[in-house]
Amino acid sequence: MTIHVSDSTPTPSGSHNNSDSRPTTGTVTVPPKFQVALEPTGSVAIFAAPSALVKEKAADGTMTQKLIVPAEILDQAHKLLKDASKGTIIIKANDSEPSVQVQLPGGPLAAITGTNPNAAIGIELNESSLEFQLNALNLDSAAKRLGAAVSDLQITASMAQVSDSVKQKLERLGTKLGFRMLSHAADFKVTASAKGQTVQLNDSVGKAITRGLVYNEGTKNGTVIAVYYDPGSNTVSYVPSRPSLRSSEKNETMIHALHHSTFAVIETDNRSFTDMNAHWAKEDVEQLASRLIVDGVSAGRFAPDESITRAEFAALLVRALGLSNEQDGAYSGFEDVPSFAWYAPAVEAAVKAGLVDGMTTGSFMPDERISREQMAVMLARALSLTPEGNNLPAHNQALAVFKDQDAISPWAQASVSQIVQAGIIGGMGDGNFAPADDATRAQAAAMLKRFLHAVHFIE
Repeated sequence: MTIHVSDSTPTPSGSHNNSDSRPTTGTVTVPPKFQVALEPTGSVAIFAAPSALVKEKAADGTMTQKLIVPAEILDQAHKLLKDASKGTIIIKANDSEPSVQVQLPGGPLAAITGTNPNAAIGIELNESSLEFQLNALNLDSAAKRLGAAVSDLQITASMAQVSDSVKQKLERLGTKLGFRMLSHAADFKVTASAKGQTVQLNDSVGKAITRGLVYNEGTKNGTVIAVYYDPGSNTVSYVPSRPSLRSSEKNETMIHALHHSTFAVIETDNRSFTDMNAHWAKEDVEQLASRLIVDGVSAGRFAPDESITRAEFAALLVRALGLSNEQDGAYSGFEDVPSFAWYAPAVEAAVKAGLVDGMTTGSFMPDERISREQMAVMLARALSLTPEGNNLPAHNQALAVFKDQDAISPWAQASVSQIVQAGIIGGMGDGNFAPADDATRAQAAAMLKRFLHAVHFIE
């Protein structure tokens, strides 16, 4: 089921009006606040009239629009799902404030999940959108955390543009780092409330959530990407995204992140390195550099044929996936990864996401050169965090193409098989896989580029 919020409130044929549509005087009627209809795209749409959006002013003067979707409207949408080819529900509304909250009752959502386990919820506003798998909400767990019944839950999806002060910080960062803002920066949150308590649903929704930001066209001389902003470190980091086009012809970037945060669409200056001019990995390296994923070793120099360490590759993979670098005081970590090391946040993020393990000694060995088969294992684990790669089987016969297949460690064979099938890694020029060889910076960049392409995070 998908819940979107659209740019208009048309009255489709065959639509269902809610009980707010009732006559007042002789020839005057109150327009319905909601209409429910099947869309030509195969989804179920809920159209919210402007009168359904209620404005509330906070103590600091900021204005929020709230859209409370009644249980009976969701029930009507649920009934229409049997005729919908996509099994999706779309909530569409024409918002006018920088902050919007859409509230949904837990009972009808649980009922929809019961009959449509793969349904998705989406919210589409004029400048942003949000979509997530309904079963990812894990309503039973949320109710238990709040000491309430599922029917008592109120699920709220919030999309709010950042304050002027944060916007100015981002603009200053852009001047410093070489990028231009193409969209409003916005905070996204999904919460569950009951009995006066509220909990965020970051962890449960993370793998199955997509956010969207409408953006203006750039100069077309750079690279358009989405980033998340970390106010603590005042930095921006790449987040997986791909361009889309709304039916209204608005450009929109769809963002795939495993955490809630502040996101924005930017255009970066294209980047190049003097030592990549004739290198086989030139295009891959410079494309990832323009996406803020890889850096040079110095100004204008990438050093493509130098080896890469375990910590360096973990950091690259964390950036490619757009994982949050927020550190947790309860995280114990590895004894050989000091908290002050530049790579400590990335190693912590990689451990939490299940991308890396320690060595047999219980240490991480961050400065050890990473082998090709070790890199393959980390990439295979990264695949499991994406919808496209989660169900990719491991057929060890895929290793038969390598003359040295018997040299691949047993613990790495399934992973190597998966990423070979996904087209992320291949053999060396002599037909060998060379599992124990040190990976180079160029090889790491090329594999990351193929990984992002395989999971449709870049075109």
